[in-house]
This record gives sequence, structure tokens and C-alpha cells, in this order.
Amino acid sequence: MITIDKVEELLVKSSIEVSDIEFIPEGSNHQVFIITALGKKMICKFPIIRSTETHGNLDTMFGGELSLERETYLYQLSKSLGVPAPEFYAHISLDGYDFILIELMKGMPLTKYIETSNFSKVQFLDVMKKLGSDFAKIQSINFNAYGNLIGHNKITPTNLFNFADRFIEIIDRRIERGINKGAFTSEEVVLVEAFFHKRINDFKPLLELKSKPATLVFTDMHADNFFVDETGKPSGYFDLESSQAAPAELEFYGFRFFLFNYFDEETFQDAEKAFFSSYKAAGGKYAPTHEKDHELIDFLSACRLLELTESYWGHRDGLRDLWAFKIKTLLMNYIFTLKVDYIGLSDIFREKTKQPRSPKQD
Repeated sequence: MITIDKVEELLVKSSIEVSDIEFIPEGSNHQVFIITALGKKMICKFPIIRSTETHGNLDTMFGGELSLERETYLYQLSKSLGVPAPEFYAHISLDGYDFILIELMKGMPLTKYIETSNFSKVQFLDVMKKLGSDFAKIQSINFNAYGNLIGHNKITPTNLFNFADRFIEIIDRRIERGINKGAFTSEEVVLVEAFFHKRINDFKPLLELKSKPATLVFTDMHADNFFVDETGKPSGYFDLESSQAAPAELEFYGFRFFLFNYFDEETFQDAEKAFFSSYKAAGGKYAPTHEKDHELIDFLSACRLLELTESYWGHRDGLRDLWAFKIKTLLMNYIFTLKVDYIGLSDIFREKTKQPRSPKQD
């Protein structure tokens, strides 16, 4: 792990005069510092290569290789579409270290904005509208195949034209991790494998590139990984490193999974309506129109329940000790009913966030 003193030494060697450096705990893929240099604050990011990996730094969600070059490309691509992403300043390799300097985005996480608004329903729904408008812009671009967006005209794996072929490997990897961690009994393994394989094959005709165009998908839109300004307008999309060329439903499931369900069922319905109303008004092309579209969104949510079950299994920190069991229950309920309990999921997250279940009625 790199120290603040070493960061300062590298920046000075790069002819960057630094007046302040602050370490920011930030995920598992980077060491992140806020530095003050050249009269402004900026982010300095160093990749973390996990000791368990033998083939570079991999995206744990989709298995694609992470790199500073990929991250820089995604920032620049997003900015070109007219949405706020960090400005890229420099990519520096020095003394065996590799790091980038990017803009420190202005604003606050959505969680803080909602809290400072006293959990106002009106202000929450207004943010959903503004997100809808932005994602119409984000999804205005198309790619010629599905996969990890690595760079200009570079997508991995290559030549994937049916998203089912892309996603079955991801599903199998999640199931395998769950098996290795002991998350499933032998009977449950048979049930889970049979269900997910049948379900993805049921969707396969729908998941041809000509039916579901590959568009830009950020993939992980939760309330702490983007900023809004004092009016609730998104001011910074910065958690882009795992972005995919994928059907728009891979983004929409995340809104149901993390954002629309921030409060109760009534607010969930209002939030989804507000988002898609604004999305379509801004020219968004992929709003769900058929029941099968909604079923696909819920199936992708169930895949995330599978991922969270294996991810949290065995996790003990005095807070999330039972999350894997609770999320596994939601997963099994979906397998038997084809219904995702989004509010039940947010009730689990509320154990950590402590936000109220119902918003303030303005």
C-alpha cells in the first residue's frame, strides 16, 4: 500500500507542486487521494492488484481486466455524451508506480442529498427525473458487440452477439463461488443451476444484438457512487470502471435494485414512472414496453441477488453478518415466484443506512 509521503514524492518528481494530500478510503480496486495542486483539488488514483489475482486487476462483477487506460477511456466517452464525468489530467508511470490525476467532481452523494432534504419525496422523485434525462444521453451510443468496454473499438471478449452467451459465464462464475463458499446445499446447487440455465435460455431469442442493442451501461448505479448538486441535478458520474456494452436492461435492473426502492412500494412505483417519463421525453430508446422486458430486468436483479449471496457469505463485521442469509431468501423466493422483493431488499440495506422506510410527504 502506498503512503502519503510516497505519493508526494512521485508528484514532486513529476513537477507537480502539492500543497495538501488526503487519503480517501475508496473501494477495493484503487488507493485514492485528494490532492491540492496547481491551485485546485483533484483525485489521484493508484490501482490495487489483489494478491489473489494472477492475470492483472480484474473486475469482480464481469471478469474484465481493469486498467487506468480503460478508466480514462470511459470518463472521456461519458463526457462526450454530455453527462458529467471527471476531466482527465494526466496518466503518470514512475518508479514502478502507475497513477492518474482526474477532476474532483463537485457535489455530494445522493444519500447525503436525500438526508439533507429531510427525506423529501418530491426532491427524491425530482432526482429520478433528472437521472432519466441523463441516461437517455448515456444510452444514445451503440456498440457492435457485447462485453467489457476496454478502449476505442476494443470490447472483450470479442464477437459476442447474443447477451445470453455473454451472461451465462457470469452466472456460472457466481454459482461456482457460492458453491466454494458453502452458500448452497447440494440440493440447492441443483435447483439454482437448473433454474438459471433454463431462464437464460428462455431469454436467449430476445437477447440477440438486433433485438437488444448494445449500449453504454454503467452497471452499478447505487446512491453513493454518483454526485448531485444542491438542486439534485447529477453533477458527477465517477464509478465507471466496470462499464459494459450491454442491453439497457442491465442498467435498469440497478435502478430497481438500488434507487427506485430507496423508500416504500408506493415511492418505488412513482420513482420508476418519473425516471422513464423523463427518459422517454429526452429521447431514450430502450424503456421497457413489453412484459418480457420487465421480466428480463427482474431476472438480471435475481442474478445480482445470486452475486450478493455468494459475496456476503461468511462475511462477519457485526452489521452484515446475516445479509447473505436474508438475500439468499429473496433469491429463493424469486426462483419459486419470478417476483423480486425490491422493498424487502432495501429493508436489508436500511439496517446499515438507517434511512426511514417512508419519505416525507411534502
